[in-house]
Amino acid sequence: KYKLEQARERLYEELQRLLSSNDHGAINAEMGIGKTVTAVTAVVRNYDDVMQRRILFTAPTKELAEQIYDTAQRMAQETESDFPIILIEGRNKDNCEFIDEVNLAAQRGYTPLYVACMGCTSKNGCPYFAQYENLPTCGLIIATHETAKYHLGQLAPVTWIIDESPLQLFHNMYKADQEDMNLPEQIETDDAKPLFGVLRDTAYQAALQLEEYGESRIYIGHVPPGPWEDAPTLEKVCPG
Repeated sequence: KYKLEQARERLYEELQRLLSSNDHGAINAEMGIGKTVTAVTAVVRNYDDVMQRRILFTAPTKELAEQIYDTAQRMAQETESDFPIILIEGRNKDNCEFIDEVNLAAQRGYTPLYVACMGCTSKNGCPYFAQYENLPTCGLIIATHETAKYHLGQLAPVTWIIDESPLQLFHNMYKADQEDMNLPEQIETDDAKPLFGVLRDTAYQAALQLEEYGESRIYIGHVPPGPWEDAPTLEKVCPG
């Protein structure tokens, strides 16, 4: 068991190692140890690495993203670091002319970009989308997980620091019993029968090869990046 200061020092060293390399990494630590502040400290103090790449730091909530931004700004001033630190804000009344329509679309489960923004008369000069124009190639960009989900192509980070698990946001997870699994046979059409057959055969072959068959993962197109293959369950990919 590490004492608090020892644990923070160990955490800082591991973050420093990850920032200096292109390795993937997942760090799991007890609540209250100071993971977020330590991560911000590691970024600010490793000035040379930050100035060579664009680092995206995402948090689960708007409030936490703002706290990270304030902490990073304060530390940068204390260390006299002059690299860019940018907070990407979500849509609000100050940067979106039709925020009520956007909120209504989101409440009903629609993506605002495809519902409210497409017909917006101010989209060419929209302050919200202006945030993504001319982003610096190097520095620290702070946003929420949800913002990264929809704008990752524009944010285009070289290094991505994810504070707290984003698993529920990026992956829809469902649990099904045997009755649910049998349901497709009742509703499948002639066109869909070959697909259901392939899925059943794939699951059966996986069951034969796995000693402890608890779940199956079928990747459509390609395997996601990162150490997915070695993770025993999806929850283990992003612990914490």
